[in-house]
Amino acid sequence: MELKTSGFGVISYSEEDIVQFNAGLYGFESNKSFLYIPSEDSQFQFSWLQSIDDPDLVFIVTDPFLFVENYDFNLDEDVVDQLKVEKPEELCILSIVNIGEEVEKTTVNIKAPIVINIGTKVGRQVILTEEYPYKYYIFNKELNEGK
Repeated sequence: MELKTSGFGVISYSEEDIVQFNAGLYGFESNKSFLYIPSEDSQFQFSWLQSIDDPDLVFIVTDPFLFVENYDFNLDEDVVDQLKVEKPEELCILSIVNIGEEVEKTTVNIKAPIVINIGTKVGRQVILTEEYPYKYYIFNKELNEGK
């Protein structure tokens, strides 16, 4: 299959590449099928979630554990069941990146991470009960003080 996107041009993919979000992502509930596109550069710490439903919609994502010290949370049992998680190693945790007008104001959403079972290709965005901000500054951590 092929998807013509505004950012990546034409992407070839198979049914097995599709990550299904049954509830969509917050604010984008009608977009349920995505392709996870990792960077080809191992030094680049960002990837993309490209919507199949809307070829113009793409999110920059990253592993929040690379940027947030002591980041930890528990998933509700219904999320674990929905994602059919048998062991934690099956999960890929991502945060949506918001590029600031100035690079130092780039943030990640650590309050509502995206959780994907890499085996079943089922994902869900969850809002954590833990006290984390929606906007966590990743390049200038001093901006997080007082949040």
